[in-house]
Amino acid sequence: MTTTPTDIPLKVTARPIFKQLSAAENAEFLRRQAEFEAAYRRTGEPLALLDALRDAWWSRQTVPGWVLHDIGNALISARTDKAAERDRDRMRHVQRYIVVRDLRRKGHTKDSALDQAVEVLAKQRAAAVRGTIEKSYDKVERSLKQEKHESEFCYHVALADELREQRFRFQQKRSADGASPGQTSIVIVPRRRVGLPNPIR
Repeated sequence: MTTTPTDIPLKVTARPIFKQLSAAENAEFLRRQAEFEAAYRRTGEPLALLDALRDAWWSRQTVPGWVLHDIGNALISARTDKAAERDRDRMRHVQRYIVVRDLRRKGHTKDSALDQAVEVLAKQRAAAVRGTIEKSYDKVERSLKQEKHESEFCYHVALADELREQRFRFQQKRSADGASPGQTSIVIVPRRRVGLPNPIR
């Protein structure tokens, strides 16, 4: 029996259980999805995407790839310049936080980590003075500690950690397979799982 973590809200845990459709039910589901896809492709009407998503939910099916792709594009294209800039600002705070946090995990004191972070961030083309880096680090660390999953930075920190872990595993696999650094290129796409980062004080 699957147990649900007590700290996850009901609106997150409530979801349909996958249903194995009969051949006739599956054909009807796919036919409806094809109609939604055609409607969105021809008109660009976002309600067609919403209907396709709702149909998958009520049919207890996994979301078709075209729905995921097109909803993502629709959401990004609808984002305002102000919202995009707020997100970029959030990411700048997170980048500084992660650099300092990782240095501290390697045994540096906070002061030492901040000193080295100035050089590290400059090499990442994200140069900032020490005081700015410290303010970002304190801001993110405090938010994660006090607000946990509700922190505005939680998603970005967890996503950055996951991407790095996936790159590390991919590089390990390539090394084990004997591949040279320039043989292949890959685009690493993170899963939609976001865990709670573990801040260090």
